[in-house]
Amino acid sequence: MRLLRYFSILLIFIMLAGSVSTVYAQDYRFQVPDHAVVVTVNVDGSISIDYTMTFINDSGAHEIDIVDIGMPSYDYDLKSITAEVDGQKINRITASDIVSPGISLYLQANTIPPGGTGVVHAYIPVVKNALYPATQQESESYASLEFWPHWYDSYNCYGNTNYQMTIVLPPGLKENEGRYYIPQNWPGIQEPESAFLEDGRIFYTWVSDQANKYSQYSFGATFPERLLNSGAVVTEPYVPPSE
Repeated sequence: MRLLRYFSILLIFIMLAGSVSTVYAQDYRFQVPDHAVVVTVNVDGSISIDYTMTFINDSGAHEIDIVDIGMPSYDYDLKSITAEVDGQKINRITASDIVSPGISLYLQANTIPPGGTGVVHAYIPVVKNALYPATQQESESYASLEFWPHWYDSYNCYGNTNYQMTIVLPPGLKENEGRYYIPQNWPGIQEPESAFLEDGRIFYTWVSDQANKYSQYSFGATFPERLLNSGAVVTEPYVPPSE
């Protein structure tokens, strides 16, 4: 499979996807040894985001009772978000007062105690208006996505992470039509793994065991706009809502 690599020089960024969490007062201190995020591009111009994160809480640290995750924009459907900790449903999910835009997952009876380990999974099925025009010269119009996975402040989070980032492109893409952007600040191999899924979609996956959850990384891809519904690509700059 031929993959072309591009620098994201003039791309209109989805800048808020990885808003950092800062919770100094609570004395949270933890590691995230495993992290996987899958971003699926939908034909209506939205994206779906799937996070799986393993937390190891420090002995003597504050219990992990809330997990905050930054969102790409405010155009997400809060009521449709689902999450679990160690397979147990998380019932309280709200807009975050720490990360803006972002969400808070309240672990409630399933908090991760000092010295404990827990796996948190969150699925955000709809983030609208996530795709913008690509700037590279092509024989036809291309759409683009750039995504910053959520990261935590180094005051609270430390250690290496077995990190996996996947972008699933829309159906109908031919083998040589997809492009990926060289990831920024990424400690792993720049070229992703790539293959077809059973439903015919192409995915790009970056993997590194030298990454961490307190650094900001960006990943992106571009593909023919004809694979999307008419009007799915945003042509105006994103303007956050007024407070």
